[in-house]
Parts: sequence; structure tokens; C-alpha cells
Amino acid sequence: MLVAAIQMNSQENKAVNLTKAERFIDEAADRGATLVGLPEYFNFLGSDREKLAQAEPIPGPTIDRLAEKARTYGIYL
Repeated sequence: MLVAAIQMNSQENKAVNLTKAERFIDEAADRGATLVGLPEYFNFLGSDREKLAQAEPIPGPTIDRLAEKARTYGIYL
């Protein structure tokens, strides 16, 4: 099993962070990783007030996008 650990410098722009994470997932899967780990705050890192505003249900939009990547590549994410 090849494992990929993704490290990111996430910021307050959730859309940009998700796009970057998806590119890293694509690269890891293309290199043969079957297990890909993301940082805890990969989709948003900002003030406490903004964290509450950016909160999502689970499942929600971020989980849906990650689940699609996992299905597409047949990986654990």
C-alpha cells in the first residue's frame, strides 16, 4: 500500500483550498497512492468567527467532493 500525506497552507478561501486539495489528491492517486491523508483544517483556516460561518453539515459539500474523488480513484481518503 502506498500512502500519501498531503500538507497544505490553507487560508480563508474555502473554494481555493478545496481546489488545491483536489489537485493534490489527483497527483497522489496518479502516483499510485491508495490511502491519502489531508490536514485537519485543509478546507478552511481562519478566525473563529469565520469558522462558524464556514461550517457545513456532515455529509455536506466538502464531504461530497471528497467522496467523489475517492470513488473516482478507488482510494481511501
